[in-house]
Amino acid sequence: MSSELVQQLLDGERPITAELALRLGLFFQMEALFWLNLQTRYDLLCVQHPRFDRLPQEVKPCLARPLPMVMV
Repeated sequence: MSSELVQQLLDGERPITAELALRLGLFFQMEALFWLNLQTRYDLLCVQHPRFDRLPQEVKPCLARPLPMVMV
């Protein structure tokens, strides 16, 4: 992994993909899911920015009953 890639990750210019999560997990001897969860949390924080305050007015909740869970 290049130092340029690491810098792009730290600067928020590049997302943590599934492949990169696997690589980071192997390198740091951690679960890949940890890295994917970090990316998901970052993505959520970005869309919770005030510029997205209009979303509750644009997205109406579904009034239908939830689908039953199916066990596989």
